[in-house]
Amino acid sequence: MDISKTYSSRAPIHFANIFFIFFFTSAFIISCNNQKQEKVPDTIIPEDKLVLILVDLHQADAFLNFGASNTLVYEPKNYYNKVLENHSVTREKFNETIRYYSSNPAKLDTIYDHVLAKLSEMKAELIKSNYKNK
Repeated sequence: MDISKTYSSRAPIHFANIFFIFFFTSAFIISCNNQKQEKVPDTIIPEDKLVLILVDLHQADAFLNFGASNTLVYEPKNYYNKVLENHSVTREKFNETIRYYSSNPAKLDTIYDHVLAKLSEMKAELIKSNYKNK
């Protein structure tokens, strides 16, 4: 009996078992972590409302940088405060919310993905309406 053939045929099975156990254990742990949703404190602006606020803030910023005439006084703080006021949000609550979501970059990326999607949708609608008017 050749011993090298016996051990070489068992080694891949043993390795496969270890790999199988490791893979499914890792998948189980990851899936459990993904299901565990962190509760957002009540003092934080909900994600869907934050998306709308950020869209409006970016629109105000675009207006100030590209659309405002030279006769207007450049005071972005007034525009930003007006946006927050329109959404019934204080600057303190907004800043606290940004700090909270900044501590979780994945969540903030998701929020900004929605912001960019909304801005892109608005841009497409504007282009479409300009095209129809010509």
